Amino acid sequence: MPWLESIHLLTGPSGAADVARDLAATVTQIEKECVGCQVTVHTGQDYPADVLVCLHWQGTGPPEKSSAGLLLADHLRDLGLVDHSVWPQVLLAAAATGNGDGRRRSRQDGGRATTSRA
Repeated sequence: MPWLESIHLLTGPSGAADVARDLAATVTQIEKECVGCQVTVHTGQDYPADVLVCLHWQGTGPPEKSSAGLLLADHLRDLGLVDHSVWPQVLLAAAATGNGDGRRRSRQDGGRATTSRA
C-alpha cells in the first residue's frame, strides 16, 4: 500500500528557501538508502516560512514513520516547529490508473470505480 510521510517545518520568515536548498544532499542520500521512496521538497506559496518534505513510499508493509523520516524530522526541529505524520493512500485518481473513464478508484474496495465522474 502506498503512503505519504510528511515532515512540515515552520521556520523563520527568511529561512524556508535556505532550508529547502540545503536539503538537496539529504534528499539525495535518503533516496539512495531507502528503496521504494521518492522525496519531494516544497515551500509554502501562501506561507513562505513553511517547508514540506514528502517521502512517497511504495511498500508492502504497514504505513509508518521511517527511520529516515524520524532522523530528518529530528534534525529539522533545530530550525523550527515540526509536524511529522503518515498518510496512507486511500484513493487513486483515474488519470493515474490509466483507465481513462474519468472515475476515481479506491484501494479499499479493490479498485472498483466508486464515485461519479470527476
